[in-house]
Amino acid sequence: MRREHKQRITVVGATSGDTGSAAICSIRGKKDVSIFILHPKGRVSPIQEAQMTTVLDPNVFNLAVEGTLED
Repeated sequence: MRREHKQRITVVGATSGDTGSAAICSIRGKKDVSIFILHPKGRVSPIQEAQMTTVLDPNVFNLAVEGTLED
């Protein structure tokens, strides 16, 4: 007898550009998967910021953080 285990997956990433929106698009709307993307506040282009921050799916969390990716 095969038993299926439900697992939740959490993806955490940091970006200064296009990879954040690409990761968000690949995960958005997926049941049992959440994504947290961090980007440096004020250090991504307005288009990149809009691509990441306008996704309203409940499993997508976008966080602008002070500093740079090197901090």
